[in-house]
Amino acid sequence: MNRNNVRAGIKLLLISIIFRIISFVFFSFSWQWPNIFVRAIEIVVGLLFLVTWLIYGLRKKAGFKNGLVIGLVGTSDALLLMLLSLVLYVNRGAYYFGPIEMMVWNIPLLGILNISSLTSNIMIYVAPFLAIFLTAIGSFIRKSEKYSFQEKA
Repeated sequence: MNRNNVRAGIKLLLISIIFRIISFVFFSFSWQWPNIFVRAIEIVVGLLFLVTWLIYGLRKKAGFKNGLVIGLVGTSDALLLMLLSLVLYVNRGAYYFGPIEMMVWNIPLLGILNISSLTSNIMIYVAPFLAIFLTAIGSFIRKSEKYSFQEKA
């Protein structure tokens, strides 16, 4: 593992935490205004959260494997929350009420998660892996563009 990738992943983690705090403040008040305009803003916030991971990968130009490392470090808190959720599920069994622990990470995605119950149950656990994949793909795309431009010049 490269130190630069770990540093970039930590920066991505901090960007993600700041985004989640701002989203938490917005979603704390948005339930009071149930209209279509606020619902559209909630969906846009969720899409911006996912696009942030792609853009960060594009900016780093590290390639697919290094982009995976950056994404893994950036979602390390989500992976720990998944592990905690699994441990609590095993310990509590039938008394387990759902993946509440993961909601800390999924706060920006609430607008997308509230579309249907099927999407929310799947998306809660898929979203961190989607973020990792978006970071790796963005990093790969940008690095391959860099090499293709050098070959043509």
